[in-house]
Amino acid sequence: MSKTLDVWYEVKLDSALHCGSGFARGILDRAVVRDGSGDLYIPGSTIKGRTRHAAELLALRLDLGRPCSSSRPETMCRGASLCAVCLLFGSPAQGEKLFFDDCKLIPELRQGAFGEREKMTGQYRPHFQTWERTQVMLDRRRRVAAEGHLFSSEFGVPDLVFAGRISGRLPDTLPDSAVAPAAFLVAALCLVESLGGDRSRGVGHCRLRPQKITVDDKPDELASLLTSLVADARGS
Repeated sequence: MSKTLDVWYEVKLDSALHCGSGFARGILDRAVVRDGSGDLYIPGSTIKGRTRHAAELLALRLDLGRPCSSSRPETMCRGASLCAVCLLFGSPAQGEKLFFDDCKLIPELRQGAFGEREKMTGQYRPHFQTWERTQVMLDRRRRVAAEGHLFSSEFGVPDLVFAGRISGRLPDTLPDSAVAPAAFLVAALCLVESLGGDRSRGVGHCRLRPQKITVDDKPDELASLLTSLVADARGS
């Protein structure tokens, strides 16, 4: 029988973050995603994609078999034989197993944007959450800035903290492994060190840390096993 899982975690930004909305806003060519209140957030799909990638690397390090390629749906597991990562996360053939909520700013940071007048009206503009940066595209062959490619981007500022939640159902075991599925997932989450776009430009560095873990609504103590898994995966 499968078990229910809930993981509450926080994301601490160590550098600027760009989770793009795909739209321009005002003078900004590349705006970040915001919720209905105007606060920054990190889409759950972004966290899930990076965590799944970390899980694929972790499965190789722990000799759990070679995971399928999740870069395209047609290369993922089909039929009854599933790799450890698809067994945990799901695949197009079997549906989703884990659900990642959007990561929202912790309440004290959201409330910190309010002035007295804004508190009364419920309206505010949390400018402190972002900064803007002007960038250029480089012509690598000519080693100069490409003509007509000056653009401005919006970034979340360092030291912001977001809270998120993972929920779903766990398999009883992972193939050919004594590793607990919950421990494997949390270890993969802790291995995520960057999020969003422009990572090659030095932004998006972050730390993901679990705050509370329950399996079948009971606290699950994973500290010692988690520490071992992360150390093995990092080769330390």
